[in-house]
Amino acid sequence: MSICIPCISNKQSLKLVMDVYVYFNPISRLILHLMSLLFLATSCLNTSSTSVVGSCMEEERQALLSFKQDLTDPSGRLSSWVGHHCCQWRGISCNNRTGHVAMVDLRNPYPYLYNDLYWNSTEFEESCLGGAIPEEISGLIALGTLNLSMNQLSGNIPSNIGNLKLLETLDLSHNQLSRQIPQSISSLTFLSHLNLSYNNLTGRIPSGNQLQALDDPSIYKGNPSLCGFPLSKCSEERDDRPHEEDNKDHVDVGERLGLYVSVVIGFVIGFWGVCGTLIMNKSWRYAYFQFFDNVKEKVVLAIALKVARVQRRW
Repeated sequence: MSICIPCISNKQSLKLVMDVYVYFNPISRLILHLMSLLFLATSCLNTSSTSVVGSCMEEERQALLSFKQDLTDPSGRLSSWVGHHCCQWRGISCNNRTGHVAMVDLRNPYPYLYNDLYWNSTEFEESCLGGAIPEEISGLIALGTLNLSMNQLSGNIPSNIGNLKLLETLDLSHNQLSRQIPQSISSLTFLSHLNLSYNNLTGRIPSGNQLQALDDPSIYKGNPSLCGFPLSKCSEERDDRPHEEDNKDHVDVGERLGLYVSVVIGFVIGFWGVCGTLIMNKSWRYAYFQFFDNVKEKVVLAIALKVARVQRRW
């Protein structure tokens, strides 16, 4: 049986286990032997997992390289993005257990202090990343945090950003992103922090269960062409309201007209169904009036009897 000797980290503990092993009965020896193998296997797994984190996933490394290729980097912030150990690249953090990229934090390290007298706008702009956010960013399937704020990124937000199912934090603020916010962003069910402020985004803000919970208007501040919850209503929604009221008025008029027509038809059918029959059929007419005469006589007789009984009591 081969044992992973390089994985042994505490030789004294193993020596003590082997000394006790000699003096115990066979059953106890078997248990101790299994415990030793379990300890060795755990040590090997921990060592192998550490090596995975160092090298990272090849698909995710390629996605990061595609991301770098589409960016301009005047200050060389991404100069460490070489080789196979992408978990050691600047701004990248990986999950220690799975080796997947868990965080991409490329916010501008130069402070954005435009109201400071000593703030140097030239240095700030040189440290900015430029270019567009590529679609390949969606290949980071286990990404939990994506922070690209305080740069000069342009273009649109990737339409497939909704593929980042585990994303919890998305900060794209203070860039030059334009066009509409993709509808797929509403499928980020774990999203708890969102900041798209100070861009050039336009159109309607997508709706969705998770986005409805993010009701802070400052999330979309600095995008004057954005509309929808939690900002002001879109112009088409305001324009639709008068049309809805007009349609409602038309529906009310139609219902009223239908009611009047049905009343007239019912009256005509009911009246001529009874009176027309009595006019046209002589025997039915005599029977009809005879019936009412009999009813009238019975009613008069009943009233007279009641009055007579009351008078007797008095």
